[in-house]
Amino acid sequence: MWIADSDGALLIGTSGGVRALSGSGIDEALTPSSFKNRRSRTFGCARIRPVDAGQSFLYVTRSRKSIAELTQTAQSRFSSDDIGQISEHIPKHGVVELAFQTDPDPMLWFPLDNGELGGYTHQPSQDVRGMHRHRFGGSFTGSTWGMVESAMVTPGQDGVDDIWLVVKRTIGGVTRRYIEIMTPPFEYGALADAFQVDCGLTYAGAAVNIVSGLGHLNGETVDVLADGKVYRGLPVAAGQVTLPGGAIAAKWQVGLAYSAEANTLELDVGGQDGSILGRRKKVAKVIVSLMETDASGLQVQSLIRGRWETVRIPSIVAPDGKAGLYTGNVEVPIDDSWEGQGRVRIRHVNPTPCTIRAFTPVFDAEP
Repeated sequence: MWIADSDGALLIGTSGGVRALSGSGIDEALTPSSFKNRRSRTFGCARIRPVDAGQSFLYVTRSRKSIAELTQTAQSRFSSDDIGQISEHIPKHGVVELAFQTDPDPMLWFPLDNGELGGYTHQPSQDVRGMHRHRFGGSFTGSTWGMVESAMVTPGQDGVDDIWLVVKRTIGGVTRRYIEIMTPPFEYGALADAFQVDCGLTYAGAAVNIVSGLGHLNGETVDVLADGKVYRGLPVAAGQVTLPGGAIAAKWQVGLAYSAEANTLELDVGGQDGSILGRRKKVAKVIVSLMETDASGLQVQSLIRGRWETVRIPSIVAPDGKAGLYTGNVEVPIDDSWEGQGRVRIRHVNPTPCTIRAFTPVFDAEP
């Protein structure tokens, strides 16, 4: 299915597993008359090229429904582990290809058959591993998000890796494909420079009320961050978008809206007599630790009586209506009853930065 080079061996991915081809002795050259061909304890491979993740290789298994990590255990001997065992629902949609980013953070990106973009944070030296999935702004026939068809990583001019994507959408009733580049995560910059939209563009110049050049989004509604002020759901017509109320701005970030969302599982931190899974819980509040976050864009919901209900969250908004970046802890009160399950949904909907460092529930459970 594929061939890749590794230290001391040539890795050959087959439908039955990964084989290591090397010279017959340690540090001995591979020749037609001197070689070892070993089959390692690995999974069968799909016809998708693997990626070098530094200390290991990542490859797609034969079914295309899981991703395995290939690590060297001895000279020319390798073993594989499924990296998505606790998030198996993500690659189950079918992996299309792999692209690995090393800077600013080690990250594996993999488009899926359903158009989502899967991600895998890979920092084994820090015991940091976790899968996540991304639905892009816009829509395509049969789905409510833009369909990611391909991903590629190249070295960037500013020192970080560039992630290039081919995204398919329905625009004005016509199927269109755009080549887009993912921006680096927002860190300690000016709010007006934060680019938190999809398929978007930036305008910088004289303060204006209208910007043009958005013909690729004709007929769509977009979000705008204009000089740090949020405008949501503005229509694009004739390639132009206008700020309401005659407002003007010198720095615009314009593009399709998306929401960043995290759903927690039912609380199960262990009781005196075992698991508390399935027992009623009374959650008094959750403490959310934020860093450089527009808290006015945060929405918190709690699963109470079998449905998601919005709960009150303290809002931090500047007097002039512009978004502000907040670093610190926010206490969010939750329904003080025994009808919840300890599940919370956090969503950020503004085209502004949001970084959640920690999430701590304060609760009590029935004995």
